Amino acid sequence: MGVIELPVFLAIVSAILGATVGSFLNVVIYRLPRGLSVNEPRRSFCPNCKYKIPFHLNIPILSWFLLAGKCKNCSGVVSFRYCFVEILTAFLFLLAWLTFAGSFDQIFYNNPQLVLVSWFLISLLVAASFIDIEHQIIPDGINGCGIIVGIISAFIFPNIVHEFMGMDKSPSQEFSSRIDAVGWSLAGIACGFVILYSVVIFGKILFGKKSLSS
Repeated sequence: MGVIELPVFLAIVSAILGATVGSFLNVVIYRLPRGLSVNEPRRSFCPNCKYKIPFHLNIPILSWFLLAGKCKNCSGVVSFRYCFVEILTAFLFLLAWLTFAGSFDQIFYNNPQLVLVSWFLISLLVAASFIDIEHQIIPDGINGCGIIVGIISAFIFPNIVHEFMGMDKSPSQEFSSRIDAVGWSLAGIACGFVILYSVVIFGKILFGKKSLSS
């Protein structure tokens, strides 16, 4: 049996990390819109009988299949969504690694510094998407974290913003280029807010909950 190559090993690690983060995102998706703490209780619990799930029964992805999608304590059905979130997050973490940091053949060939940023934003998007699907809301805390991470990332990695906008960065004006990148990031945030708020307003108008004159 041959030794696994480092690029393949790191890709596998990124997928495992994604599945683990996905397990935590399930906690966020369930608790945050219900006003529950994501820290207390620290262990995940069955949504049916509130049984605190021990570590050996809370292995991402595998536990759902080993338990046939049921709670070990009450045999209540556990939605496949929990497993799907873990699989999806694992896939997206792997995709981000392969896009920004390496491949199955080599590592650190592109923008490895963006991996952590992309992983963080992926986590926020997954949590926001599934909360929105179930409750038709996106908690302000998730939006706020995304805004903060976006602004900080624009300042630390201005070349990404410049490449997206088709601008050239002058090495002699590095600090100025960072400020420009933050400015474009703030402009993007403002545009996004206007678009989303417009969707809300016109949605209420179309569904008869708001009149044009009000």
